[in-house]
Amino acid sequence: AGLDVLAFGADGANITVTGGKYVGSNLYLEVVGGGQGGTSVQADWRATKNLSIVSQVAGQGYSKLSIFWRKDFH
Repeated sequence: AGLDVLAFGADGANITVTGGKYVGSNLYLEVVGGGQGGTSVQADWRATKNLSIVSQVAGQGYSKLSIFWRKDFH
């Protein structure tokens, strides 16, 4: 229970509040309130060790789907 992330920031002259929660080991959900774009919701799913899929929906019909691939070089 509770949040894993609670952050306060600024977007121009507006104050933002971010709350996030890990739901299982590979899914992170986040809500951002305030700011110029209004409220947004984001889901970050780590599909594999190297692949993440991020979906974001915000006010005024804005939505985005991103795919991230990462490789660690040691």
